[in-house]
Amino acid sequence: MSTKTNINKTINYIKKNGLKATFFEVTERITRKKECYIPHHPSDDDLGAQRRESRLFDYKPLISVVVPLYKSEKRYLEALIYSVAGQSYENWELILADGSGERGELGRFIASLPVPREKIRYADLGGNFGISGNSNKGIDLACGDYIALLDHDDLLERDAFFEIVNRLNRSLKNKGRFTLPDVIYTDEDRCGECNCRFWGPVRKPDYNPEYLLSNNYICHLVVMKTEVLKKLRFREEFNGAQDHDLLLRAAAERRSFLHIPKILYHWRVFSGSTSGNTAGKLYAYEAGKKAAAESISFIMPGAQSVSAYRTKHVGVYGFDFESDPMVTPSFFEYSEMKNDAESSKESIRDSAKESAKAKIGALGGLVVKGAPEGRILSGPFKGMSAAAGGEGNGRFIMQECDELDIRNIRLCKEAYPIFKRIVGVSYEDFPLSFKADLAAGDEAKFKKIHEWERIFDYEILPGDTDYQKLSRELSKALKDAGYRLVFMPAWETVVR
Repeated sequence: MSTKTNINKTINYIKKNGLKATFFEVTERITRKKECYIPHHPSDDDLGAQRRESRLFDYKPLISVVVPLYKSEKRYLEALIYSVAGQSYENWELILADGSGERGELGRFIASLPVPREKIRYADLGGNFGISGNSNKGIDLACGDYIALLDHDDLLERDAFFEIVNRLNRSLKNKGRFTLPDVIYTDEDRCGECNCRFWGPVRKPDYNPEYLLSNNYICHLVVMKTEVLKKLRFREEFNGAQDHDLLLRAAAERRSFLHIPKILYHWRVFSGSTSGNTAGKLYAYEAGKKAAAESISFIMPGAQSVSAYRTKHVGVYGFDFESDPMVTPSFFEYSEMKNDAESSKESIRDSAKESAKAKIGALGGLVVKGAPEGRILSGPFKGMSAAAGGEGNGRFIMQECDELDIRNIRLCKEAYPIFKRIVGVSYEDFPLSFKADLAAGDEAKFKKIHEWERIFDYEILPGDTDYQKLSRELSKALKDAGYRLVFMPAWETVVR
């Protein structure tokens, strides 16, 4: 990313959040251990071997690649088409839905490219129906088993479809109860205008629905079952965040998700793109907030007056719950199915196909040393400043996690026996104290929203308690019992 872009992003951050918040964020980013990223590009020999192997697959789904076009820059579109045409997995079709309204100018350009014409379908839509409308018209033309969704100026790695279909074939062969996922997603990075510079790897977690509610961490590449996508479709009222809305509605229907932890998609950065300048498309984040707010009604039908709000980080949303998520029939209940006997952490969450549901066993927040901006003592963000966002601003995102600190934890009643076995005392809780700048008249509203939020009274434990060790043991015991742990970013306890 250019120096100019970084300066502009910093200025926008200062305007939105002030100098103090900017100082902590910049300090955290400077001191964060950086990955020495070397992008992987398969060699021609690798691609040849993959072609031969994929021809022997038992399961060879047709992948329809849908790309909506609107006055697309030809050099970027050409690079995208070549990245699809060069796929080592050969059972694909490319559908280019053109809403430019320029009497087929892009169509003539596409026809001039030396690519397999029989696998590429160009559709002049005769006018612009918006990103969602153009995409839906392309989806209507798809004949494949799965649909891959691509932006018109990005790139695919040439082994992207091979890696996806190979993964499905290995799972079908190794696991009898494996069912084909409804949604597949991969990791991604950024690429420059010249197609030769790659940076900013985004290594995503396995399916994490709380995270998805708060932030569209899935983003690219998304491949979805055709029957599912044709049912859900994009909604025009969410243009700018139509993909986030789509994924949230798939989650609300308890669709199964599969994560391929490999960087197979390159999101192009150039002037005016969302990847290069998030402040340039704030309308997209407003649409995302709207999608997150509406998804609550799909996902948590029993919840009362749950509202979404934009946090100080664009694209990250927070929620105010007036009722307890642990006792509300909700998005927070779904099951987990490990989909391979391999050592990788890939997994499918699929409550529609499993009778047992994994319930939230604990909610928890931060424990900070000395002051609200102090260092986080344990949990998923141990060692960071509580004022900084961390990688992907995860510190401010509600999400499932592997460990919570016992000094800021709330348990469901069914988990009390586990707590007593590990900690040695009966569970007792008390209201969690919040620091907040309340406007006049907001006290009653604030109290109502947060009245259910209670945490364990850790002061009943002996003074020499090793809280970090005890937290790890309790977290492990809860997860071993099948419970899920959820990090609540607004919960904060300061210790001396």
